[in-house]
Amino acid sequence: MKPQNALACMLSVFALLHGAARAAACDAPVGRDFASTPLDKSKLSATALLKLNQEIDNAGYDVRALLILQGCQLVFERYKKGVDRDDTHALYSVTKSLTGTLVGRLLKEGKIASLDVPLATLIRRPLFVADADWEKLQAIRLEDAMRLRSGFQWKHDVKGGNPVHGFRADMLRDGIKLPLVEKPGAKFNYSDYDAALVGFAVGDILQRDLPDAAQVLLYEPMKIPRIGWDFKDRAGRYSGGFGSRLRPMDMLKIGQLYLQRGVWNDAQLLSPEFVKLSMPMDGPHEGGYGLMWWVGKNTDVGDMRFFFANGRKTQRLYVFPEWDMVVALVASLQPEDDQLLARPLIRSLRAAIDGGSQDQDALKKLEQLTAAGFNGAKSAAERIDAPRKPSAP
Repeated sequence: MKPQNALACMLSVFALLHGAARAAACDAPVGRDFASTPLDKSKLSATALLKLNQEIDNAGYDVRALLILQGCQLVFERYKKGVDRDDTHALYSVTKSLTGTLVGRLLKEGKIASLDVPLATLIRRPLFVADADWEKLQAIRLEDAMRLRSGFQWKHDVKGGNPVHGFRADMLRDGIKLPLVEKPGAKFNYSDYDAALVGFAVGDILQRDLPDAAQVLLYEPMKIPRIGWDFKDRAGRYSGGFGSRLRPMDMLKIGQLYLQRGVWNDAQLLSPEFVKLSMPMDGPHEGGYGLMWWVGKNTDVGDMRFFFANGRKTQRLYVFPEWDMVVALVASLQPEDDQLLARPLIRSLRAAIDGGSQDQDALKKLEQLTAAGFNGAKSAAERIDAPRKPSAP
């Protein structure tokens, strides 16, 4: 081997061992939808994906959509019977990762100086908030809230026992009364209030409500149809922790934006430094929570690092940098069924990546299942989960 070739090989191995993402930008501009590639022209195994879809159908899970994007090409797309590509879905806490992306946009545009700024400098102070309560936001940095480390006392309860859950709440004024029980930045605590505070900051910086801020910062440049945002509180605010609705196709766009280190259709929407903070590819890999994204840890893929947005009832947006892949899953599952679907999904993606020659019989059966659609009735659906059509882009 020539010396220069040996050096190139060593550098490639070094980059791989240190988790360097191999994804490249899309070959052509992305419009409303990604371009599709037939599965038999892709690198994925139809046999593995057929097995996954059969497992989902046999279990009877209420899956609304499963989309796989690899190399910026849509290689698999299946919806529930009666649901189509343009339906939007309630994403629950996938919203947190979307809100984090809005912060990245504000940083890129210079509207936020850094993640070190106190929340009190970003959020407009309401009337009649006690000085002692407002001082809490002086002590909490934006990054603390984005990492769910504000220090506020919070017990996660989606049944209405917290100040951001319920239409009669004033999320900012009620939540700020919670005691600080930890030093800000010191301890992770899964808190919808932390994410709500980040959303308040985004809206107040632009002097718009959160849905309008998302429209200006993200949806317009990425050609995402205008979509509603549920759960406005008594003061007219929306939470940055839940309530957003997207098409699964648009979930893929968010993931692909990070794969491309913040570049979208030749425009730098996020700085590479922010993407690296959000999806750290170096350092100890212990899983857990990063910058409004979960850092995945799964024995089925070894020590390979991946990232995901995670919403109640098994809403998922997966980003696999090593596979140049983004996956959107929309479902309505009970908590006890969540991992019974999520783990086989990742295991099947691992098998699909390993590939091999395409089995024509598997391709045909998979096409038939895709055309028939998911039809599971094992569901946790509520009225809010019903698919809706977006308005015009």
